[in-house]
Amino acid sequence: MNKIVTISLSALVLGGLIAPKFVGGQLNDSLHEIVKTVNDVPGYTMSIKDIESNWFSTSAVLVVGITPGTFTQGSYVEMEELTLETEYSATHGPFRFGEHSGLGWVGWSAKVDGEALREALEWPLEQAFYQIESSMGLFGGHTYADTITAFSAKKADEDISVTFSGYQGEGSYDGQGLEYSAIMRDFTLASDEVDVTLNDLTLDMLLETSIEEVLANGIYDSSTKMNFANIDVNIKDEAKKVTLSDLYMTVATVLEPKEQLMDMKLAYGVNNLAVDDFAAQDIALEFEMNNLSGEFIQAYQAESRAIASANGVADPTKLIEFLNNNLLLLVKANPEVNITSLRGTLPQGKFSSHFNTSLVNITSLPAQLADPSFWLTHALVDANINGDKAAIEWIATNMMQIQLAKDPGTAGMTEAEITDLANQQVPAMLSMFAQQGFLTATETNYNSTLTLKDKALILNDKPIPLPF
Repeated sequence: MNKIVTISLSALVLGGLIAPKFVGGQLNDSLHEIVKTVNDVPGYTMSIKDIESNWFSTSAVLVVGITPGTFTQGSYVEMEELTLETEYSATHGPFRFGEHSGLGWVGWSAKVDGEALREALEWPLEQAFYQIESSMGLFGGHTYADTITAFSAKKADEDISVTFSGYQGEGSYDGQGLEYSAIMRDFTLASDEVDVTLNDLTLDMLLETSIEEVLANGIYDSSTKMNFANIDVNIKDEAKKVTLSDLYMTVATVLEPKEQLMDMKLAYGVNNLAVDDFAAQDIALEFEMNNLSGEFIQAYQAESRAIASANGVADPTKLIEFLNNNLLLLVKANPEVNITSLRGTLPQGKFSSHFNTSLVNITSLPAQLADPSFWLTHALVDANINGDKAAIEWIATNMMQIQLAKDPGTAGMTEAEITDLANQQVPAMLSMFAQQGFLTATETNYNSTLTLKDKALILNDKPIPLPF
């Protein structure tokens, strides 16, 4: 018995001494694989500046480059390229000592000191601006925790001050799924022109697949929700106060594994909105894309770097070539693009609408992709807008005001005069739409329904001739 115990203890000790070397080698390979993966993503670069791998530990400096122009091409936002150095350190198990002590195969951390940001921001000298820690247990499960430090900033010459309470996130990964949640308590910005306060930003994310599948396929089951509990904006020059409560964004993807078709659902909304004395509730836009071909998505991902030109904009020639070769994969799956709900509750009343579209029964592409008759033959449309009369008139009046304000003919008019003009024109415009059959009007309600099937367009039960 004593001999068995002695052999078992010897094997345990020997394994604890030899295993770290193998783990360190795999970790080294993994770092180089991560660098290759990041460099394949447009807008990002990554390199290993220094790496030192010992029997029980690994340390490295990772240099990450970000090209903001890739994401802001065509917008008015101009940002310089960013380069961040990340200090990476790891301890190899199964018995870990030092900074990442404990039982498990790997414990590691990465820190971005952010020293270049100290010209504008203030936070404790001993604290890294961003850091993440992770541990891989003996049975392969991973846990993560990351933080952005609390900071403040003040520009006396511009009378601007910022405070940020910090960001804390945590997650886990078991090889089959990744869970992550995070919270930011408070952010404030104060200036001569505007004051902004954000409270309780929360993020919850679930990926129901392996990291390898995420990198290889890009299609998988997932759900993400971002929520702001409260946002307050005080525009001082206009003496206007805006309050948003329970502002949210959700994204969910569902993969049908047999046919490799993906559904994606997005929702943007705010439960309460107040602008001075105006108040609204349940303002929401819900959007979905269904029956998206996974084969088409993967083909596009594989060709995306070739399609994008040097400045990040899609090359029309390469894009047309790609569509000629792959569009059938997308359209033969009967794809749908739907606005399932655009709704709100205003002081004047409620409104709701939907606009659903799909392509069906396509087995081959037309000789000319721009042939409208072909696409109308295979298109289905189902749309409706419905609302209390006062609510629809209020929305139409505000849209009219925006259009009139841009009209050169109203350049000399005051805001009040433009409002009066819109108030005069909108009732007549809606009455005309009702007479022409575009709207169905009652004492209290406006409604409009549109359908398209087999090239037959029906508006409020009346057929509309098509030119194709």
